[in-house]
Order: sequence, then C-alpha cells, then structure tokens
Amino acid sequence: MNRSAMFGSIWLATVVGCLTIGFYWGRANGSPSADSRPLASGSDHDKSPGTRSPETVSGSGASTRPADPQTADRATGASSESTTGTPSSRPDAASAANSIDPADENDSEAPPLEPDPERAADLVASIKEAIASGDTTTLDALATEIPIQAQFLTPDLAVMLGTADSLFAKEQLARLLGLTGDARSLGAIEALLENETNGEVRTAAVTALGDIGDPSSIPLLNAEFKRKADSPMPSSLAASSLGKIGTTAAIEALKTETRQGTDRMTRAFAIQALSKLGDPTLVPFFFEQAARTEGMSERSRKATINAIALTGDRTAIPQLDAIVGDETYPESVREAAKRAVNQLSGEAVYPIL
Repeated sequence: MNRSAMFGSIWLATVVGCLTIGFYWGRANGSPSADSRPLASGSDHDKSPGTRSPETVSGSGASTRPADPQTADRATGASSESTTGTPSSRPDAASAANSIDPADENDSEAPPLEPDPERAADLVASIKEAIASGDTTTLDALATEIPIQAQFLTPDLAVMLGTADSLFAKEQLARLLGLTGDARSLGAIEALLENETNGEVRTAAVTALGDIGDPSSIPLLNAEFKRKADSPMPSSLAASSLGKIGTTAAIEALKTETRQGTDRMTRAFAIQALSKLGDPTLVPFFFEQAARTEGMSERSRKATINAIALTGDRTAIPQLDAIVGDETYPESVREAAKRAVNQLSGEAVYPIL
C-alpha cells in the first residue's frame, strides 16, 4: 500500500470514529439523534410516573422537562416539578422537615408542663406499678414530674405512704413526697419517723422534710440528733435539712449540735450546713469552734475556718492572721486560715503549700 492510500484509510477511520463518539455523546446528553422521533400521543411522556419506561424514570433517556438548577442540586428523588412540567404539590425533603411542628411529634407521650389532674392520676398509677416491681429507674424518671403535679399528687402519695408495708415503698414514697415541696405531706412523713426504725427509710424521711422546708419540722429534726441509732446517716441528713430550712431556730439547733454532739459525722454535717448559709453573723461561732481542742476533730476545725471564708466577711482577716501565726493550731488549720485570708482579701497574701 502506498503512502497516499495509507493516509486516506487513517483519515476515514478518524472521521468514522468522531461521528460514532458524537452520536453516543448526543444520546447521553439529550441531543436529538439521527434516529430520534417525536413522542406520539400516548407515549412515555403522557404516561403517569408509575407507568413510564425505565429509561425515562432513570434519566438515562432524553428528557422533555426544563432544566431546574434547584432541582439539580437537590437530593435524588426530591423533584419540584411533575412529569408534565407543572409544579408538584409534594414538598421536597427539606421543606417537609421544616414544616413539621415539633408539638405534633409524640404529642400523646409528652408530659404536660402544667398541673393536670389526669396526668397526675396516670403518675400515681405508674408510681404504684414501679414500686410494686422495685423499678427505681422508672421512679427516677417519674420524679421529674412530681413538682409540676404536686397539687394533685400529694394527697394520693401521702395515703400510699401511710399504708405502705415494705421498706422499699416507704423509702421511695418519702423521697417522692419531699419532691412535692407540699406541706400537706408533713403528717405522713412525721408519722413515718415516729414509727419506723430502719435507717434508710428514716434518712429518706428527714431528707424529705428538708426538701419541703417547713419550719414546723424543726423540733422533729432536732430530736433526730438525740435518737440512738445504728447508723449516723439519719441524724447527719437531719442536720442538712435544718440548714435548708435556715431559720433562726434551725441555726440554733445546728449550733447546739456542733457544740454538744458526740457523733463526728453528724457534727461535720452540721458545720457544713451552717457554712452553706454564708452568714457573717456566724463568724464568731466559727472562730469559737476552730479554737476547740477537745471534742472537735482537726478536720472539723479546718471546716470552720473554710466556713469563715464563705461568709465573705473581711473583718475576720486579722483574727485569721493570728491563727496563721499561732503554732498551737494544727498545721492543716493554719493552712486553711492562709487560704481564707487570700480569699477574703482577693490577694495572694500567703503562699500556699
């Protein structure tokens, strides 16, 4: 074959190749091709979406729909137009999500955020069932609604406590009644303290009295200090409850227990309850207890110094300085005094070890 014939064959093959590529490229991109025919009436274009040919549904064939930039960017299957080119009444996924009213979701399951007698009745039934099965997880979940439904719940819970025959039921019902904050439950809780000896039940009862915070409970809580018990927890938590009540009578009961009490744990709780009040009028009492060498542990003496810092009373600084320099005080108490001076003065007066 001569050179001219060879070049001619190459040229012809190139032309044929280009035409072939152009043909398939045109079909893939929707361009009319040599064998394209107008769609006749009753063709795929006029069929409903459910009867269109796979080629039209998949988008691999020529489409007669106008280009829509927003639709092109949207996730597959979210179309803004119907097959006839008219706007579709079906919203896309984003619009549907935005149109959902959060109040419609789980509306029947969401607890009301205001007192409701029907919801309170449901809670009572659920509490009874959870107590019967010993289900503390469910009781903890139900407890979040107790303060909201207290006005309707308290009478029923008080009756349940009065008739409870298991230690678990008594402990849990006392705890739940405390969450009501309702003084109508005091009678049932006080009756429980008068008749029950179990430490855990009594601890729940005295804690409930503190949560309710009624001053009429002070004598009963104060009596807990003098009660002989196997566990110090009821009397210790009685101290915390007196601190929550925080009246003058409650403070005096705590001061008396700190001075005269024999149980170290209860005394520590009493000091902690007083310190949480942040009352500057208690500073002289705290200094008095910090100076005690008998009947007062080193930890409790240190706690009284920390309590002085919590009062914010800067007039206590000179006396704290004196403790820092007094070697008759334990080292931990003197270090606590340094920290208290730094806290009250707002300056690093003393380096802290």
